[in-house]
Amino acid sequence: TDADVQGQIASSNKDFNKMNSDISAVPIGFRDLASSMNVTFELATTNPDGFATTGITRKTTAKGALAVETDEVMYSASGGVDAWDPNNYINIWVCEVGDGTTLGYATFSSSHGDADDGIVILYSAFGSGSTANSSYNLGRTLTHEMGHYFDLYHIWGDDEDDADACGEDDEVSDTPKQ
Repeated sequence: TDADVQGQIASSNKDFNKMNSDISAVPIGFRDLASSMNVTFELATTNPDGFATTGITRKTTAKGALAVETDEVMYSASGGVDAWDPNNYINIWVCEVGDGTTLGYATFSSSHGDADDGIVILYSAFGSGSTANSSYNLGRTLTHEMGHYFDLYHIWGDDEDDADACGEDDEVSDTPKQ
């Protein structure tokens, strides 16, 4: 719903600006490192063609779940919606994700500017309102994926095949290895 979208934006703004109500739950090792990013997310008011918009595009598809492997949600030819100019917008697609286990995923900056530039979120893990699953209704899935969009790796590294993944680096010097 529009209310879920607005709730998600409000949640993301709180998370990225250290204004969330559970900031005291940040682990001690990170508390002194946490800071406001001084960013504000908002819905687009003008579409790529220069016309007024709500910033929300809805598309009905008979396809059901959209495949993660081929980024179907990112292309109108495969049942999704084409990205808006990624140099001016952060594209966020909310849908039924096809593999049944993925809450979301994002492109890293090496892909910025490409046709598949953006973030995909499972509909039941999006927003802070009534349609989100109660395990994911704080809007944190998008916060997590937005971090990847801004080139942040998992603090434990991203090599899932490495038996010593906890020794991996997240490529950011101010976070301890996990």
